[in-house]
Amino acid sequence: MTPLKARTQLGRWDEIVATPKPAEDLAYPTAIWHYAQGMAALHQARFDDAQAHLTALATAAADPVWEQAHIGPQHTLASTLKIAERMLSGELAAARKDYPAALAALQQAETLEDGLVYYEPPVWHQPVRQTLGAVQLAAGQAAAAEASYRQDLLRYQDNGWSLFGLAQALRAQKKNEEAAATE
Repeated sequence: MTPLKARTQLGRWDEIVATPKPAEDLAYPTAIWHYAQGMAALHQARFDDAQAHLTALATAAADPVWEQAHIGPQHTLASTLKIAERMLSGELAAARKDYPAALAALQQAETLEDGLVYYEPPVWHQPVRQTLGAVQLAAGQAAAAEASYRQDLLRYQDNGWSLFGLAQALRAQKKNEEAAATE
């Protein structure tokens, strides 16, 4: 599933769309495929398709079987599926400009991600706060976005995506000197 997660993080939407659905007996890879397909669909403005993938992902994430399967010794597959579902839900709501729903879903994903114990590589591939900060900026909440990006940078130092977002949040607040230093 790593290639699908990487393509999602890098916005390689056409490559994701071209990825065939895993075999039916591969339930976890199929759930992650729905996450990636849903993200591609929403970024291609195919909102009905994104919603269909979100529905399939939500059904998979709710299955209690994932509480018994693990990534490493301390992480259930349920944790990543729940983060994926909240991320897709949040981004879909943001695309529809329903910022209260988007922020609520992404804050839930943030809490889930914070509950993960350190593991290398990280169990969840894309820091949630990067997306949360971007949606906070879109919702006109530049100070909250600044806080999200700063929190992410405590965890993932010198992360280029969060540094870029932090600079945008600072500029939105007219903190131009600090934004220039961040850039």
